[in-house]
Amino acid sequence: MSLKRSLFSGFAAIALVAATGALTAAHADAVNHSTVVARGGNQFAAAPGRDALVAQSNATLGGEAINHSRAFTDGSANRAIARGRDSTVFQDNSVVGGVAINRSTADTSGGHNLAVARGRNSFVDQSSTTVGGFAQNHSLSRTNGGNNLALATGRDSAVQQDSLTLGGTAINHSTNIVNGGNNKAIASGKGSQVLQQTVTGD
Repeated sequence: MSLKRSLFSGFAAIALVAATGALTAAHADAVNHSTVVARGGNQFAAAPGRDALVAQSNATLGGEAINHSRAFTDGSANRAIARGRDSTVFQDNSVVGGVAINRSTADTSGGHNLAVARGRNSFVDQSSTTVGGFAQNHSLSRTNGGNNLALATGRDSAVQQDSLTLGGTAINHSTNIVNGGNNKAIASGKGSQVLQQTVTGD
């Protein structure tokens, strides 16, 4: 915490949202009676704690749909909150949509992640990456990598959570579902530390 204290030297009380970035790119393509939807907004970053710090980064890239297909990508509604005194939260969320061809659907969900540092001098570092799958010929590829929770409630507690979810392939009237989200990492005791790494793929 020495670096942060030096940044805030001379200030009695500061709540700083240091970096809140959001990217919803126009990578998405819809061809021949297809539908592409990408949601990357509704992000929230706040540092209500005294001398607290939040840095949040969000990137959502839509998928591709060709020939009466649908590609849905959701990287929205992530929340990063530094509530405790001298608390710090880093949150990085990335979602890349899938590809659907010939009356297929690629559904990718990687948003709705929550990172909270509630304890005094607590620290949370949360990273979530979700990459959509591939569906062709009346098929469905569904990838769920969001809804992760990283929570530090104890004094001097720390949480580092890394989640990676890679979608699978579905071809010829098939279905592929990959669920890598809904992870929880919680440090509630004084001085407690939690390190969680999750990789899910087909």
